Amino acid sequence: INEEPVFETDYFYEYEIDTTSSNQVLENWIFINNVFGLDKWETELLLDQVYDGGNAFIAARQFGGYFADSLNLGTTLLPYYFTKLAGENPGEAIVSFDTASTAKSWSLNARFLESAFSSYDSSRTTELGYVEGEDVNFIKITHGKGNLYLHTTPELFTNYVVRDTLYTDYTFN
Repeated sequence: INEEPVFETDYFYEYEIDTTSSNQVLENWIFINNVFGLDKWETELLLDQVYDGGNAFIAARQFGGYFADSLNLGTTLLPYYFTKLAGENPGEAIVSFDTASTAKSWSLNARFLESAFSSYDSSRTTELGYVEGEDVNFIKITHGKGNLYLHTTPELFTNYVVRDTLYTDYTFN
């Protein structure tokens, strides 16, 4: 099949967005990166789309640049990261969508768990996921008519992890 790809660019700002059309379908964005940081112009472009009713799912170990600054986002390294750096086996850690011990949870190889959120605007943010029931790794930020879904473990959304039936349930939830 010789179909042209819909998204042919490596840069977010090169994607054509028609802001003059009232019939435009709202955009939903998915970004999976090690580090996610947009400049001022790209941040405003993405946040305008979300404000008008779009949604963005962004999974990254670290959030930086103007994007993080404008949302008051901060991340911190988890202890598993330092264990891994020391050459030790970081073992397993529990990821879940609830802090309650009765919640559905998944035991994950802790080498994937490098960071969690340390700060965000709590007035418009909902905590959605946790590492070991306390470190927040998944949040939803309400922005206008849309939402930003931010996750600090991008590996959970890659083929490497999704191909393992132990984790597909987490990813699809």
